[in-house]
Amino acid sequence: MGSEFVNVKLLVDSGGSDAMWLFENSKRAIKTPKRFFNDLLGEGLSGPIYGNRSRVPKFKMGRFVIENPTVSFLDSVSTHNARKFKERNGSVGGGVLSRFKVWIDYPNKMITLKKNGSLNSGFNYNMSGLDIVYNGKQLVKEEIAEKHKNVYDNEMPANNSVSFVTKYSFNFKLSFMIRRVVKNSAAEKAGLLKGDVILKINGRQAHDLKLDDIIYKFQERDKKKIRITIKRNGVKMEFEFRLEKKI
Repeated sequence: MGSEFVNVKLLVDSGGSDAMWLFENSKRAIKTPKRFFNDLLGEGLSGPIYGNRSRVPKFKMGRFVIENPTVSFLDSVSTHNARKFKERNGSVGGGVLSRFKVWIDYPNKMITLKKNGSLNSGFNYNMSGLDIVYNGKQLVKEEIAEKHKNVYDNEMPANNSVSFVTKYSFNFKLSFMIRRVVKNSAAEKAGLLKGDVILKINGRQAHDLKLDDIIYKFQERDKKKIRITIKRNGVKMEFEFRLEKKI
């Protein structure tokens, strides 16, 4: 893409987490910028969706100009069905829409946008190379320390003693698994594999996190250290790597 704006027709995908997806089109001068890397972009009805992840200098929607958003240029194989509508050039997703209050007027075929405080925030992406999914529920044993105080001699509080009784509770909690590891990513170099069940991330139990919490940890900042404990074939293993910003 050059320095001039190119008009595009995009599907509004409020459920998509990326900022934008684009289809390369030589007639409209839509093509992957020189700086990019191949990445797993999502999951469709026909399977995983791959493409080139990059950035464009500006994206204009109505009167709003958004600086340096991430853009994913989808491969032709995984988006064959989406390309059947020839006038469509891609999608605008939650990465952009979350920066606005959005009103959709279906009868009049209009969308109204009102910016919120995150309009000028930077655009991040998953820098780990891990595709994490829910893995059902697991039975978790949790320790409960109960505090007991000896209060038989109320006239002499200095002699009162405190004891702790440890009990355990068993609860079903969420489990997370690595579905895919992107080739040449930080996670692959560290040795993580498809099928590994995540137990801890940076000292926190994975079952105390939500999937969005885990994804956010992989998007925070370049060079952030990630310490991850997994279970592989019944064996606990620990790995460490740093997030890698490629664009």
